[in-house]
Formats: sequence, structure tokens, C-alpha cells
Amino acid sequence: MRNGAIVARPTLALSIAYDHRVADGAAAARLTGRIRELLESPAAWAEG
Repeated sequence: MRNGAIVARPTLALSIAYDHRVADGAAAARLTGRIRELLESPAAWAEG
């Protein structure tokens, strides 16, 4: 929503596959969340 109105926004479909024998599900979910944060806020890239 922008100014109380519903507006179209560009989106990006992101899919990541993890091998459960190598990566723990919780750790994989945290990594996916961090990737999302970085893509949504490029200024965060500088923060590391």
C-alpha cells in the first residue's frame, strides 16, 4: 500500500534448495532470511 492505496510492486521469486544431510533446516532458514533482507535493503550490504 502506498498512501492508503493498493499498488502493484515488482517482485522476485527466489527459490533455494538445501541438502538436509549437509545443512540443518534452522540454519538454512536463517540463511534464506538473511538473503531476503539483503535483497530488500541493498544498503545493508555495507553493514555485512
